[in-house]
Amino acid sequence: NIENAQITANGSDGGNVEIVSMNGTVSLINSVIQTNGGEGRGGAISLAGLHDVAISGTTLEATGTTQGGQVSLTSYTGDINFANAIVQTNGGSGLGGTIRVDAYNTLAINGQLSVNSLSASAGQITLEAQHILLDTQANLSATGATGGGSILVGGDWQGAGTLRQATTVTMNQGAVIDASATQQGNGGTVVLWSDVANPSSNTSAYGHINANGGAVGGDGGQIETSGHTLNTDGIAVHAASNGGKNGLWLLDPTYSTINAAAVTNFLTSLNGGTDVLNSATNISWTTGVNLLKNAGGDATLTLRAGVDLAIGN
Repeated sequence: NIENAQITANGSDGGNVEIVSMNGTVSLINSVIQTNGGEGRGGAISLAGLHDVAISGTTLEATGTTQGGQVSLTSYTGDINFANAIVQTNGGSGLGGTIRVDAYNTLAINGQLSVNSLSASAGQITLEAQHILLDTQANLSATGATGGGSILVGGDWQGAGTLRQATTVTMNQGAVIDASATQQGNGGTVVLWSDVANPSSNTSAYGHINANGGAVGGDGGQIETSGHTLNTDGIAVHAASNGGKNGLWLLDPTYSTINAAAVTNFLTSLNGGTDVLNSATNISWTTGVNLLKNAGGDATLTLRAGVDLAIGN
């Protein structure tokens, strides 16, 4: 255990800090670890344990005056619990850095992860585990002046690539994910994914997700919420643009029932300038449920069924 400690490897370029438990757990409480680059790029911080990794009340910084650094958190056979803590790999004049969190079993995030860039494009956050929870105080940020970054939770876009696919992903109400451009650039990519081929997989997303284009100009980004079963009641999704192309919200469960709650979610996005694509094997639109876009510019709702599409009266 490491408690009430301060570990620094700051310099012109940030240094490296590695903490490994080959046969046990890692517990980091009320501590600060810094590998910041005062003139150049941020350094690297790596925490790894054979069993559980617990981080509470702690700040990990690998920021850079130019490019952001790297932070990696790994549990090879157990869980990772990240509570009331902060990880930053922000960049200044250069790209935001990277944050990679990989838990064998369960990953719970209830703190702040940021890979922002003040003057360039943001970096990347990847979260891998069998079960992933973004709790009410989770705040994941990949914002950049010239482009949003990427935030991948439980898998990559449409399950592509090499990221391990989660069985469950839960984003509680109050959690925030932001991969927007802040000045002139395109919004980034956000994925909340659980393995759609696994009948036990479930994605429940109830928080706020943004991937907007820049305030001066830029296209909206792309946001995906997918799983064998998908729940999005009360979610707020925005991938709008300022003078560019609308961004996209993709929903891709196996079965999709469009009820009054779903229509409310769609309208929030459509009225804000985000296109919505609801793709599923079977789609059912509940009788008596109406959708009337009543604000904002043009935006498109697309329903794409692989087998059956049933629309009520």
